[in-house]
Amino acid sequence: MAHYWLFPRIARFNMAHLDININIYATDEISEELCRKSDLGILYGNGLWPSSLNSHFLFRERIYPICADALELPKISSPEDLLKTRIINLDPLKWRWMTWQDWFDHFGVDYQVPGNALVFNQIPLALNAAVQRMGVTLGWEFMIGELLENGFLKLVGDFHVETGKADYLVYGTGKPLSVSACLFRDWLLQEVNPS
Repeated sequence: MAHYWLFPRIARFNMAHLDININIYATDEISEELCRKSDLGILYGNGLWPSSLNSHFLFRERIYPICADALELPKISSPEDLLKTRIINLDPLKWRWMTWQDWFDHFGVDYQVPGNALVFNQIPLALNAAVQRMGVTLGWEFMIGELLENGFLKLVGDFHVETGKADYLVYGTGKPLSVSACLFRDWLLQEVNPS
């Protein structure tokens, strides 16, 4: 989230607002309490946060199989065909979100991580491995947009999993946001949903 989605937007915001500094504290252990201690936070879930948090929908979770644009693959016409490719896995002991096993389960395909599998404990490593043509990995829609547009990655097949969960911009109700935090909140929401 911080690396692939938030940081490029902060860079653009900073170019337009040189007098405002945005500091990022990135962690996979983000919590409601931690968000209440900061001006703004981003939480993943169903949007049903306690009444002490205001929340704004950012984007849904949609997950695709992806690989390097230059990687040659056998014909992929079903999720099961992905089993013929080299799969880049996320370590289920370190990664709390969807894994290949979960993804394949959604399509009724049995998948067990083989003993000789490529396994990474962080999504940036798995995405970099995909860019380097090491195989096929999972890509979250919000993370991979620029990598797809710039031709580093491509979608593999015409299928994805939508979990029903999403990311939300949140902030505490206990104290008013500063003028700078309000400006950034409004700017970020406009970025997500230009109308």
